[in-house]
Amino acid sequence: MRALKAKANEAFGPVLIAIPNSGATSFKPMDGLPGEEVDWIVQVNFMGVMNFIQLFLPDMIAAGDGHIVASASVAELILDFVPAHVPYSGAKARVIGMMLNLRRELEGTRVQSTAVCVASNEATEVHSRLRAPCLKRHGLEAFHRGGGRYGGIRD
Repeated sequence: MRALKAKANEAFGPVLIAIPNSGATSFKPMDGLPGEEVDWIVQVNFMGVMNFIQLFLPDMIAAGDGHIVASASVAELILDFVPAHVPYSGAKARVIGMMLNLRRELEGTRVQSTAVCVASNEATEVHSRLRAPCLKRHGLEAFHRGGGRYGGIRD
């Protein structure tokens, strides 16, 4: 990754928009999942994003501009939507928490962070229906883009 970043910097200057998107999973239940497989899933889904941010964020801060958009998933938000998905769901939930904390850390800079929860249309619509009452109490709403694969929460 460092070599690719160096080539991009040489050709275009600092990378100001970065989209870490990593994914690995298993559909085995936790009671039969080897520890090495759990570690691999967490390393790819969480640490892959963390390492990416550590590599690209300093240039963005130095440039005074940038945006990191990390892919998460609705799998950690909709219980039972994807069975036997515990390590993946946990790692992607960590990505959301990391990006929210990074947003706070970046206040006062012109660098932004966003977590996008990617899903199928069906999953996003289910998520919207299930979360709507809770979100409404907090003055928020869930949404999905008709025909698209992206959804989220907005105020």
